[in-house]
Amino acid sequence: MRYLFRKRILRAAAALLDATGLLWKLASPRRGKNKGPRRFLVVRLDHLGDVLFASAIPQLLKENEAGCRVSFLTSSAGAALLQNNPFVDEVLVYDAPWFARKKGQASGTLLTLLRKIKSGKFDAALCPRGDIRENWLVWAAGIFERVGYGVTGGGFFLSHPLAYRSGAHEREHTLDVL
Repeated sequence: MRYLFRKRILRAAAALLDATGLLWKLASPRRGKNKGPRRFLVVRLDHLGDVLFASAIPQLLKENEAGCRVSFLTSSAGAALLQNNPFVDEVLVYDAPWFARKKGQASGTLLTLLRKIKSGKFDAALCPRGDIRENWLVWAAGIFERVGYGVTGGGFFLSHPLAYRSGAHEREHTLDVL
């Protein structure tokens, strides 16, 4: 696995975490096939430009999965961008503390967010960013299919970890998740 960290110590820490991740993999949620329309969660908690690239995902899901329901987990700034998207059924808002520019800007607690995601009973989560915190979040919420990258470690939290194409544009990484 190639990690995106510049510092050697962070790359080593991510590699060590992934090496011990087999225990997490064994404890991953298992669930049978859901009957009825599938429920998808798209996770993009970071910057507006990245949310904009990911805003095409709901349309592509709806075109290829008849009757599916698509929820989008994003920041409050990203929520404003998705407000009138006809392909997004629900927008979940969470201002992640790790992206807050000023201390105290985070919205709600991670535990509250986790409960909200669990209550959505999602079948699949798409995490185009590759952030270990987002990968953990969808795993901890019990989502059966989790697709994304493990470029900051935590690929073992995903049921379908993807190979990260070095040098590709962010929009290409986003589309690769589909």
